[in-house]
Amino acid sequence: MDVDYACVRVTQATISFTLKRSDELLAMAADTSVPPPRLALRTRQVVQYPQMELAFKCWFLEQQDKVNLNGDMLRTKVACSLQEPHLDAPEIVFSQGWLEKFKDRHGIKSFCHFGESGALDMEAVGAALSNIRVVVDAYAKKDVFNMDETGLYWRLQVDNSLATHQLEGRKINKERITLVICTSSESSEKISLTIIGKHLNPRYFKGIKYSMLGARYHANAKAWMTQNVF
Repeated sequence: MDVDYACVRVTQATISFTLKRSDELLAMAADTSVPPPRLALRTRQVVQYPQMELAFKCWFLEQQDKVNLNGDMLRTKVACSLQEPHLDAPEIVFSQGWLEKFKDRHGIKSFCHFGESGALDMEAVGAALSNIRVVVDAYAKKDVFNMDETGLYWRLQVDNSLATHQLEGRKINKERITLVICTSSESSEKISLTIIGKHLNPRYFKGIKYSMLGARYHANAKAWMTQNVF
């Protein structure tokens, strides 16, 4: 059997073991009556569909800087690509093991996008909280309410993706609505959920009465909490 020795990996343990037995191995090599020992060689695993893998790798390299990719997407995409020319054939399923080997062969890992960052002035926050506590202590707990608002970025992608190299940050899609939640400190009274969007009559509410939502709905150009909404 012809062996491509350029593909053979020699570990440190193999080197140490060979040096330890060097005298014995040299003596065996000098004795022509003793056949040479057989070496255990690790051969490179042959790819079953090399043309498909090459085409899929090209697709992956083209898409990795455009959209966030994950393992399920890759397995579905390659299965669909093979299935399209043979619609009558049984469904093709690529296992998690195939995915891990494909990633290992082409140096694909999970990377995070470099994005925007910011910092809080914690000293100012601490001073403000102390003043708030003084005011709140003058009221009964049932009369103290806590309100939190959060932005729901419903078109925002996750910040990590499979790729062959560290990804640069892309301009993120900041399409959002604001959700406002308010309840008393004893949780005895809860204010209805408030939703703030950009459009007064959005298409997705067509034919729906706002009273049926179980929440309040407001709108302004930036979908922000304003003094009037508050």
